[in-house]
Amino acid sequence: MGNMENLRQLYLNYTAILNLPSSIEHLKGLEYLSLEWCDNLITVPQSIFNLTALKFLSFSCCSKLEKLPEDLKSLKRLETLSLHGLNCQLPSVSGLCSLRELYLSESNLTQGVIQSNNLLNSLKELKLGRSNVIDKGILIHICHLSSLEELYLNHCNLMDGEIPSEVCQLSSLKVLDLSWNDFSSIPASISQLSKLKALGLSHCRNLQQISELPSTLQFLDAHNSHFTLSGPSSFLPSSFSEFQV
Repeated sequence: MGNMENLRQLYLNYTAILNLPSSIEHLKGLEYLSLEWCDNLITVPQSIFNLTALKFLSFSCCSKLEKLPEDLKSLKRLETLSLHGLNCQLPSVSGLCSLRELYLSESNLTQGVIQSNNLLNSLKELKLGRSNVIDKGILIHICHLSSLEELYLNHCNLMDGEIPSEVCQLSSLKVLDLSWNDFSSIPASISQLSKLKALGLSHCRNLQQISELPSTLQFLDAHNSHFTLSGPSSFLPSSFSEFQV
């Protein structure tokens, strides 16, 4: 790969590749690297993180991947990281200061993957749907991501008390999807999300009631949920435009 230093985009999706060669580090100008649905991919070399120009990186649905290099900090320009549908342990994403989109759906979330520090202050969208949230404390760390605008926690088997009251600290949040979970109530502090426009509560069949919603809410998807609305007659915000049941 030494003669391809000007290559900007490399798509290897759906290929039978077993191992990514360490010589990939010679692609110094590479900005977009996608290896999605590579069913035979087993290992990724540490040298991949010498690709400091990367803006997009995806290993989504590489089901046989055994391990990812642990240190992502050198990818200072990375804006999108997709590790959807992996069975291996995920690396820490702390230090990815330009990251805007993080997709970890259908993966194992363990301690240290997401940390509450100021090194993810560009993150706008976080998808964790169908993830095995092994460390519930990770949700506390997520609540400190003040730049986050979209958070997807659908199908995460969340029970009562597992959504932290600190969720109100997500001061930039516009979309929150809590569909297909097992709680009977949601934190009252959700009403303090001053920029929230869309809330997903569909298929939350244990949900019993909600006392208040943010005044900015415009869309609520609650189909196949059977909760009651309690509180004053002004329960539904004046900005409310859709209520799907």
